[in-house]
Amino acid sequence: MIPTPKGRSSSEDQNVQVGWRMAGLASETVSYVIAGGLLGWLADHELETDHWLATGFIVGIVTGIGVLLRGALKMNQALDRATRQKRRSGSDKADS
Repeated sequence: MIPTPKGRSSSEDQNVQVGWRMAGLASETVSYVIAGGLLGWLADHELETDHWLATGFIVGIVTGIGVLLRGALKMNQALDRATRQKRRSGSDKADS
């Protein structure tokens, strides 16, 4: 277990970790949108059309939201497991 700095509790550290994970998910979502737009722009430029840019952004948005939801659900499941484990260990101590 990682020791906590003076003045910070374990729950504060967990909140900081959750915040950084959420920031990572948000930046990943933005990168998917930008990548989709860039690929659409490149397709428009190479094929000399004008509809791939919008298509690329739409695909990037849909993909980014999918990744965001998957990551958020995974993080939620991990937090639920940690909470259940914490409750069990608390009830074990109370029984002793």
